[in-house]
Amino acid sequence: MALPVRLVRSSIPTMMSSRGLLFRPKRLPGSLRNLTSSPIRRNTTTQESKPPSAHRAPYKNFGGAFIKVFMGAVFTYQLIYYAWTRLEVEELKYEKSGQLSELEKKALELSTSKGS
Repeated sequence: MALPVRLVRSSIPTMMSSRGLLFRPKRLPGSLRNLTSSPIRRNTTTQESKPPSAHRAPYKNFGGAFIKVFMGAVFTYQLIYYAWTRLEVEELKYEKSGQLSELEKKALELSTSKGS
């Protein structure tokens, strides 16, 4: 003897048909919102849009190119700045090492002259 099969309707749609959902989500008591997706809202007003202003027209047409050139210029500036700073640091190290070697020579001369 076969037991009867009972279909339980879920609040989450699981089966689809060619016309849409077979089982619609239930509305929860006390809830004002359906669990289905809301319909797509389209702008139905037929207002005429303002023509673009003249000073914004080049940015609309060539905005991508402006951004590309600007970012290239910023990158080039940063690269040159980094190289310049690196060269200055190396120059300062070279000067300091030269001063240090001079002071070591003077200290060696003074220590040998006091010893004799």
